[in-house]
Amino acid sequence: MKFFYVLLCGVLFVSVSARADISIRFEPTQVSVGESAQLIFQSDKPISQVPDLTALQKNFVVSGQQQRQFLSTVNGKTEVRYEIIYNVFPRTQGQLSTGDIQIGSEKISGVTLTVSDNSTVTDGRTIQVDAFVQQKEAYPGEMVLYTVKITESTDLLDGEIRPPVIPDAQVSLLNMDKAYQTTVNGRAARVFERTFGIVPEKSGKITIPPAEFYGVVPAQQNRQKRDPFDFFEQGILFNGLVAQQKEVFLNSNPVTLNVLSKPAAWTGWWLPSQNVSLRVLDNFPQTLKVGDSLERVFILTARGVSAEQLPIIQQPSSSDIKVYPSPEKRETIQTPTGDLQGVEELSVVIVPTQSGTITIPEVKIPWFNTQTRKIEVAIIPSKTISVQKVVGEKTPSEKIKTDMLSPDLKQDEPISPLGRQPHFSDLKGKMPSLYWVMALLGAGIIGGFMLGLFYATRRGRRNIKTPVSVASLHKHKSRKKKPVPDLYPF
Repeated sequence: MKFFYVLLCGVLFVSVSARADISIRFEPTQVSVGESAQLIFQSDKPISQVPDLTALQKNFVVSGQQQRQFLSTVNGKTEVRYEIIYNVFPRTQGQLSTGDIQIGSEKISGVTLTVSDNSTVTDGRTIQVDAFVQQKEAYPGEMVLYTVKITESTDLLDGEIRPPVIPDAQVSLLNMDKAYQTTVNGRAARVFERTFGIVPEKSGKITIPPAEFYGVVPAQQNRQKRDPFDFFEQGILFNGLVAQQKEVFLNSNPVTLNVLSKPAAWTGWWLPSQNVSLRVLDNFPQTLKVGDSLERVFILTARGVSAEQLPIIQQPSSSDIKVYPSPEKRETIQTPTGDLQGVEELSVVIVPTQSGTITIPEVKIPWFNTQTRKIEVAIIPSKTISVQKVVGEKTPSEKIKTDMLSPDLKQDEPISPLGRQPHFSDLKGKMPSLYWVMALLGAGIIGGFMLGLFYATRRGRRNIKTPVSVASLHKHKSRKKKPVPDLYPF
């Protein structure tokens, strides 16, 4: 028992001594909005567990991670330091805390970083990120243009814009980028704008979160203290000089959008738009006959929506015509004024089934005008055409009467519901040439079969040979045997 207690104390001593004493700190402890800081985890023992940075992501964005190890000797005693370094960007200004961070079973108290509201990136050069929408109100399904504007005077080397993620809306990138130059506070600046389309899915007030911008700018060139070994540490050479770079991270301002409700009287496909146009292209000939094919091409355009939001155009049919539609074609385009427009094209073929004056039904597309906030209908009016009777064509009543009566029956004879079925004698009387061809063909097949059977029987009798000895048969087979090649190497 005494040995057991000694062993247990030894295990506890080893585990306590092996436990890493971890501390954390920021370098530097104060930065401006958009600048990065290093969050350093330091210990005299190797840090085997990965820090849980869940609490950190509330106030910071983590952009990179690295590990370092330092070895020093003081008075003959060697000391080792282990560090895990995270490059973080503050999301807002103020006193931002990391919160308590868990590393394995150990919880470390958080540290605070001071973030000032100064957009200066380096050497007085600035980057500013703004966001705005063209309208403050919209309807569900209506596309709202959301623009991220970057104004910079830093000789920006590279950058990336990440659009906001909205739970109850769809966000898509539009091909509407702009770049131009301007002057800010007497300093030349460049402006870059990127536009996204936001389509809310339900009514209510929504807040569009800030868009995020990651950029790379030249770092401060005039350093008071320069180590000659910095030339090798930077690792980036340009024209024989060290090109020092610095990462920046900036957020845009949040934007509020009020999504209105659909009209209570609305039913069917919801199409909110600023303007809808429906037109048709057709060129019917002056002389039409039953069975002629007529083509109509419908073109539907809607401003402020994408092509996927357009309803399917439908040409109604009737008892006088048959309609054969082709698959529709859709395209989202940008007008010269910068507006977004959905376009749908549908081609249908119409075939008249009766002669006389027939009417092609009208085509309707209901839509909601987001400017006047009223329900409107795009209409292709009905069209009346005259269809001539084909020579020899019978009226519908005459066709039914002819189909029910057989040529061999008189007008006053009773007719069964199924009608009189044709007999083989009728075929012989109406088509004598076909009758004799079928008869000769049948006789030829039977004669050929009998003749082939006779020759096969005689040939079988001739092939019967006299018996031979087993030895001679074995000798005959061995003389013809040839080696078989190995076609399958496996």
